[in-house]
Amino acid sequence: MMPERAATGRLASLADAARPDPRGETDAGPAADRFLKTGSREVLVVDDQVSIQHILAQLLAAEGYEVKTAGRVDEAIAVLRHDAIDAVVLDVRMPGASGLELLEFIRRDPALRDLPVLILTGVSLTRDEEAAIARHGAYVFYKAENFSLLITYLDHLTRH
Repeated sequence: MMPERAATGRLASLADAARPDPRGETDAGPAADRFLKTGSREVLVVDDQVSIQHILAQLLAAEGYEVKTAGRVDEAIAVLRHDAIDAVVLDVRMPGASGLELLEFIRRDPALRDLPVLILTGVSLTRDEEAAIARHGAYVFYKAENFSLLITYLDHLTRH
């Protein structure tokens, strides 16, 4: 189930926010500006299941995304510090540090705090997990759902 805000204001206003101003910039952020200038969109997939990493990498690559993968939070942080990532698709429960800890790291870092984060989970979330995700403005998708919806959200969040 997706947070309520995912279906309202933000998506409805993305098209308007992505219109370039006279300086050639948009109000939609650096990912949008890079996409408009280069057509490149880079997504980081963070999941401890290698099979999920491969499936998502193939699906996203077929849609024109460049994909980086990480199996642990520390690997993901290294990628985020080194590469220009436009969005993160993140599992919640992983060995070691959790996906929620990575989400909190992203929201605390001034260079990353506006990065779109999509939570992809195969399990039901606890109320505390749901509250943390809502507090940090991420979107939730379940692994059993059709991946085309996830790709649609990534398109909206990175193309503008």
